[in-house]
Amino acid sequence: MASKYEVLANEIVGLLGGRDNISFFTHCITRLRFNVKDKGLVQVKKVEKLPGTVGSQWVGDQYQVIIGTAVDDVYRLICEKNGLEELPEVEADDAAPTGKLTAKTIANKIFDAISGSLAPIIPILTCGGMLKILMMFMGYIGIPEEDGAYQIISFVQNGCFYFLPVFIAAFAAKKFRTNVGVAMVIGSMLLHPAWVGITETATSMDFFGIPVYLAAYSSTVFPAFLSVFIMSYVERFINKHCPEILKGIVVPVFTLLIMIPVAFCLVAPLGRIFGDYLSAAIIWLYNTTGFFGVAVFAGCLPFIIITGMHYGFFSYFLNEFATKGVEPFYCISNYIMNISMGAASLAVAIRTRNKEAKSTYLAAAFTAIVAGVSEPALFGVAFRYRKALFCSMIGCFIGGALAGLLHVMTYIKTSFGLAGIAAFIGGDGMTNFFFALLAIGVGALVTFVLTFIAFKDGVDDEQNA
Repeated sequence: MASKYEVLANEIVGLLGGRDNISFFTHCITRLRFNVKDKGLVQVKKVEKLPGTVGSQWVGDQYQVIIGTAVDDVYRLICEKNGLEELPEVEADDAAPTGKLTAKTIANKIFDAISGSLAPIIPILTCGGMLKILMMFMGYIGIPEEDGAYQIISFVQNGCFYFLPVFIAAFAAKKFRTNVGVAMVIGSMLLHPAWVGITETATSMDFFGIPVYLAAYSSTVFPAFLSVFIMSYVERFINKHCPEILKGIVVPVFTLLIMIPVAFCLVAPLGRIFGDYLSAAIIWLYNTTGFFGVAVFAGCLPFIIITGMHYGFFSYFLNEFATKGVEPFYCISNYIMNISMGAASLAVAIRTRNKEAKSTYLAAAFTAIVAGVSEPALFGVAFRYRKALFCSMIGCFIGGALAGLLHVMTYIKTSFGLAGIAAFIGGDGMTNFFFALLAIGVGALVTFVLTFIAFKDGVDDEQNA
């Protein structure tokens, strides 16, 4: 790995304007994420030509470099080569001016905040989904639910979803540069057994006369996210006006004391209500448009992922799994899109005679089809060769229409690839599972055939665009 990404690790920081221009550096499942002070210093074209990069994009003020599933190793190598672990944390006031606020820049900031806070929990959700599949397999081979191993695995699997507010609070705190420990307290207080008991038995409650909204917050997304967002401003305000000698005690304690009523009485209820209405709106769209809605959504999903808007659906499908145990719209679209993107990459890999490119495209195809990670295929193939993008969109539309007509349901959240295909096992018999395979297979086959025909080897990118 080190030799493969050595050039990238040595040169990328310089192409971003040097260490002094990087205010924040992290990564998600497939992308390196850089926040820079001066966007004008970033040499995008040179970065994209570095060996090991699949592509790049700006999301708001954050520059994202797509690597693939090896991103964690690449991240560590870059930090080691450039000493980025020791970079001081940059306060918000030190950041470069972002220019005039417009609807576009505000939307970018919102999606950047959501993606930065929610992307790190994807491995947790994947673990929960795969453990659920393991439990199903244990049941099929005759291991009873009373078995000790089954019960322990069940505890862990449920914990992946039940304690989401704590996980989200921690990652949101890192994104908003506020105290992670206090944020986790806020997430955990929404899940305390006594509070859960009160929401189930009491009819009213108040906090020094302020009415408290009685709601359960397990497996929710937005209550913790919004609470930590507000907390970051509260903490900065207290920190700014508190004497240095008292900060160690005053800042965390007073931040928490202020956030208790704010969270329980205002922010968490708003987050819960927003999540419920978002779910209701998407289900209304599904019920109203039927198969056509699924088809359009699946066809447009590549662009939704590019903008980061797909993170806005997290609360919807988590709420559906938590309350109904089934989801009919978003997850199947992701399976169809990921595997179709893999099919497009596979077609291009077969058609091209460039050995280095062939290896890259095959890796992207494998990652998308098996692991359900589509970014390498999306950025490295579909958005490089727009014919491949349009062909995959047609395949996704047809696969989505078929899934909608057959009313395919997803029963658990796991990786959106073949590794997590058991997510469609549920209901009465295996009918839903085979319908899902049919929809996914048809979408991928259409994409592969169209891309194989449309892509021309030995010509420049513009002719494949």
